[in-house]
Amino acid sequence: MNSQGERSGRAWVEFDERARRDGTELGSLGRALVPYELLDMVCKASYRDGYIREKAVARMEAAGRAELLPALALRAADWVPQVRIAAMRALVESLRADLLTTVPALLPVAVAVGGRYHGRWLLGNLEDFVRNGSPELVAACMRVPDVKARQAVSAIVSKRRSVEELVDTALTDRDTLIRLQCAKDAVRRSPDAAAILLRRGASGVRAVALRALADRVDVLEAALDDRNALVRLIAQYLLTRAGGDPVARYRDLVTAGDPPSVGALAGLADVGTPEDSSLVLPWLAHPLPRGRAEVVRALRRFRKVDVPTLVPLLTDSPAVSRQVVAALTDHAALVDEDWLWSLIDSDVAPYVRIGALRLLRERGSWEQAITDLRVAVTRDDDLARVARESLAHGYGERLAYLQPRPAQRARLDALLDRASPELAGYLRPWLS
Repeated sequence: MNSQGERSGRAWVEFDERARRDGTELGSLGRALVPYELLDMVCKASYRDGYIREKAVARMEAAGRAELLPALALRAADWVPQVRIAAMRALVESLRADLLTTVPALLPVAVAVGGRYHGRWLLGNLEDFVRNGSPELVAACMRVPDVKARQAVSAIVSKRRSVEELVDTALTDRDTLIRLQCAKDAVRRSPDAAAILLRRGASGVRAVALRALADRVDVLEAALDDRNALVRLIAQYLLTRAGGDPVARYRDLVTAGDPPSVGALAGLADVGTPEDSSLVLPWLAHPLPRGRAEVVRALRRFRKVDVPTLVPLLTDSPAVSRQVVAALTDHAALVDEDWLWSLIDSDVAPYVRIGALRLLRERGSWEQAITDLRVAVTRDDDLARVARESLAHGYGERLAYLQPRPAQRARLDALLDRASPELAGYLRPWLS
């Protein structure tokens, strides 16, 4: 089947609905589903007139093209008996002739319309074919691009697949839901599978495996410094329930590591106390950006923010810079204003300029207005667009309750004189 026949079931349903509303002239939407020479047939098969749909089904049956199978699947759920029966007859013949090709081609649409009143016939039959089919048929169905169809197939055949097959799918499938379902089925049947998935799986799969090993304190302790927050959270909860002490374990990991793992620093940030700030502070020099970011997050959570210490890290990596901005938001007035403006006006990375702008805008409502106006007036880039958007939508009546101080008013007047009428109009109503 060519790529046009491999569109999702939802795309076919949308085409069907559009065809009913707009007639047969659907242009690129139809050509994305079938070759041009089949487009007229497919459009008429979705036409609002039942007689036209019935004739189109007869033409499609006579054509015998695999690309037309999804359109026939739609009509097999049609509300007009004559259309529906004709489509069902055509599909039965196609299934008899070539099960290995027909079932995968029909599955996406069958799943998409399976909840309709007349949609169960096709979906139920295809489910039986998959459930009792050969390994080749199951493999072909698991290769269809439509993710909903693959999820349905995976659920149907789960019990007949070996643990090894389930583990392999849990580790390699591109769909998260399929990976998780196969992981759950695998660990239910084999503790060894849980151990493999915990070592090699994606974060959601590791979380499933960890729950299956909840009685293994050694496994829970080893998972405490996982790089993923969900896995760490589950390990922390299960270890606490088992009588362990995650906080003590994290302290050991942080003090023993040189450098400590990112997961250990993140875990201590999750559950530690302000007294732990002395343990993490030295690792503001961690060799990995994520490690430095987790230290800043820990200090922010512990409410141990030292402005002079964190300010230089605003120009660090994007992850570190974001955490620094979040930590300094409540202390923005303590950050040197001239230095922040020097960053905005320099050739540093865009995320650094955005961070500086955010801190300048956290110094009060009128300071925010002055900052946005200055950036909007003096720059012509993404930063200026952010400022203009803020001026247009970011203030409302907040400015009406607090007049600017004389020094602020002088700066505003100077900027308003340079601003366009549109920009000035955002602020002048709030100035008495």
